[in-house]
Amino acid sequence: MGPQLMMALAVGGGVASSIGQYQASKAQAEADQQRAAVEAQWAERRSLEERAGAQQSAANEHRKAQILQSRLGAVAGASGSGASDPTVMNLFEGIGREGQYNADAATASGAQKAAGISYQSALDRWTADSNASIRKSAATTTLIGNLANTAGSAAGSYAKTRMGTKY
Repeated sequence: MGPQLMMALAVGGGVASSIGQYQASKAQAEADQQRAAVEAQWAERRSLEERAGAQQSAANEHRKAQILQSRLGAVAGASGSGASDPTVMNLFEGIGREGQYNADAATASGAQKAAGISYQSALDRWTADSNASIRKSAATTTLIGNLANTAGSAAGSYAKTRMGTKY
């Protein structure tokens, strides 16, 4: 094998290796983006489930308040004081307010959890996109550097070959 053929094989191998590294880095960046997109979809689903759970809890709080109000009216009526007594009415309103407060607290808690999940999902997606951009840029820079290095090595080998044949 002549020196020119060996130099051509070295250059070809360097170019092929550089392109392979570039494609692998780019593919990894795209895979990370796809993974983040799928995880974001699941996070949004969890967020919706949190909201739905909070709505169910709020409905349960309302139901409990209504049951307590009904029980209060029944006990007051059975005691002979009457369901429309001012004290009974104050208690009735207090139970209603407490039930509404508990329902609002359950809704707010679920909304806060859902918002946190959505925010984290958006942050994870942004991070994956940013990292993909960085990886793709680094892959391009590495490709250019490796090609320049291969070209420099080839030029050096060619010069040595030419110098060896002249002197």
